[in-house]
Amino acid sequence: MNIPRRLQLPLLASIASATLPAQQLLWDNPTAYQAQVASVHWTTPANDVEAADDFDVTGLVTRIDVDADGCLQCLPPTVSGVRVRFHQWNAGAIGPEVWSAFVPAGPNLAYDAEVPRAISVTLPVPFQATGRHFVSVQLHFADAGYWNIWASNVDAPSLSPAIVRTNGGAWSPPTIVPSQTLYADLSFRLFGQPATGPAQPVACTTWSRLPAPRPDGFLGATLRDLEVLAVDDAWAVGYAERGQYQNTYEQQSLVMHWDGERWSRVASPSPTAGALLARCQLTTVAAVGPNDVWAGGTREAIVAGGFGTAQHAMAMHWDGQSWTVPANLPLLTSGIAAGTVQGIAAIAADDVWFAGTAGTNGLLLHWDGGSFATHGLPLVSSSNHQFLYAIDATSSNDVWVVGGAGVPGNLPGSTVPVVFRRSGGQFVHTPFPSPVPGHWIDVYSVRVFATNDVMVFGVTTPPGGLPGGTTFMARWNGSTWTMLPGVPAGAIAAFAPDDIWAAGRTVWHWNGSVWTAVHTLQSGDGTILEAIDGAPCAMFGVGGETLLGRPAPFAARIDSPLFARAAPILAEPAFAPASMRHTTLPRLGSTFGVAIDDPIGACGAPSAWTLWLATVAPAPGWPQPAIVPFGGAGGGTGALFLDPTAPGIVSGVEAWSAGQPAQHTLAVSASPALLGVRAWAQGLVLGVGGAAVFTNGIDLQFGL
Repeated sequence: MNIPRRLQLPLLASIASATLPAQQLLWDNPTAYQAQVASVHWTTPANDVEAADDFDVTGLVTRIDVDADGCLQCLPPTVSGVRVRFHQWNAGAIGPEVWSAFVPAGPNLAYDAEVPRAISVTLPVPFQATGRHFVSVQLHFADAGYWNIWASNVDAPSLSPAIVRTNGGAWSPPTIVPSQTLYADLSFRLFGQPATGPAQPVACTTWSRLPAPRPDGFLGATLRDLEVLAVDDAWAVGYAERGQYQNTYEQQSLVMHWDGERWSRVASPSPTAGALLARCQLTTVAAVGPNDVWAGGTREAIVAGGFGTAQHAMAMHWDGQSWTVPANLPLLTSGIAAGTVQGIAAIAADDVWFAGTAGTNGLLLHWDGGSFATHGLPLVSSSNHQFLYAIDATSSNDVWVVGGAGVPGNLPGSTVPVVFRRSGGQFVHTPFPSPVPGHWIDVYSVRVFATNDVMVFGVTTPPGGLPGGTTFMARWNGSTWTMLPGVPAGAIAAFAPDDIWAAGRTVWHWNGSVWTAVHTLQSGDGTILEAIDGAPCAMFGVGGETLLGRPAPFAARIDSPLFARAAPILAEPAFAPASMRHTTLPRLGSTFGVAIDDPIGACGAPSAWTLWLATVAPAPGWPQPAIVPFGGAGGGTGALFLDPTAPGIVSGVEAWSAGQPAQHTLAVSASPALLGVRAWAQGLVLGVGGAAVFTNGIDLQFGL
């Protein structure tokens, strides 16, 4: 059979490319050594100055280089990272922020550690520019530091001149002497890939479901917390349950991993089921890196009759190969009642903090890389009970832990919020005035942006436990607290004081002044997000829903053209008896692969030829396939998932033999014009007699 190795249809031929194009210079403001503009975040003393300038680019921005000046006579400062923000461009004025990322000191931030001056920042998620935008690059120091961006195009700026703001206030032109305004650009260069077609808008508010299957053999499961390391590396933890409460009820720890394509369960330690069945829940997860992840929660034995014995806090560690409970973890056999790990702050491999409940004074535990140590906190309430909900840190000497006072799950509580800060090796209570005087207070989340910039989130309850609780935020500036409007949902992801996400049934966003509802989840009954994490335009959420009367894991992600997808489309086996599955995702600049097989011998031969097609339009009648008079079993009718008259491609031909799928690959261009492009693919198996047998289809989206 003589079939060409590759046929190309008109338009999607741009998908195929043998090499990945190098980064191109998209925008260049040349350096003028006539003036400087500060753009730094200090912690000692408190200082926050941010400079921004505009540009005009349509394409994918992957790297930013900035020319700046540092202090030659100073001691080398400690750079903690750099904050990059993109804003809308509104008739020459800066508009709302549309993208933000903090890039920590490391491989994605190049600079001279002795004298930080010129820097090169590789963005963790590329920014898709659709024309004119403003960008700001702000260097963060762990203490004090000097960093001023050089001017460009002095007295003749392109587009709009540079602007600055202090402590998140109003934008204004920079001044170089008390009475002189600088009318110039900032010196920076943008690198990436220019668009070769119409710009693709990025949707960063709509969430799409990512199926997270209920584990086999379990009647219910829920995910409680989430840690996102990359768009193809995320961990979610919770619990799975089976049986009934009378003597057979059981919960096991549940750990799931996202690999960029699907969620899958990863084996994790759980108490062994037996005569005294066990309940085990994971409530929190945090990572130092891909091969250094911690999870924590609680376990509880069940006696005959279905009643629980004492709970014990537990923790487990992922080393890149397996999840294990450290042999020297003191929590499993301590006998402390009502123990649980509620929060983890993973600073380094030898610097991890755990917070939760244990006994009457809360649980605070530190891992130094080889052993655990407990830390006691003073009681803040006359109830002689307090518990810890959350913990966050920027360093081992800047740790914040928050919670509530009283008996967990019972009343009374305390009108004094439980907020401790570790400084100088000691934990000091750092409370704030009650937002509702006389109400009991629980603080359930904390986010440390810098030593002098901390936000906590909590809820107040009227005395007596009556309805009418009020949520609140409070922000610490290094010396005082400022009360802010309450959070409308429970799960928190805070990237900056003016970029906070909250989620439950509805997803909300805080821009520094107001909460806005951006999406309401549409799925099964009782759908709710318990945790959210990631980055703007790369946000993930996990939680639970009710399916057929049983709890099931639920996961979602912001639906953006940045993401590559491949979803199998199934049909009746008689109409599409062969199979096609994707082996990789259709990512820009990479290789997309599919495997075609004839598992039921529909060709009636031990070998055959295979190929696959992709078009930019589905078959008429989508989402239902089009029924055609060939391609099915035994030469019968088949199901067509794509529109063969639409632009697309036909792959090369690969041989298939029984027991071995035929492997196909396709090089994908790195062009930003492909971001978000949808395609529908389907395979054909060509038997010895020339008959064609269809495979199932695949719904594709090209992305990162």
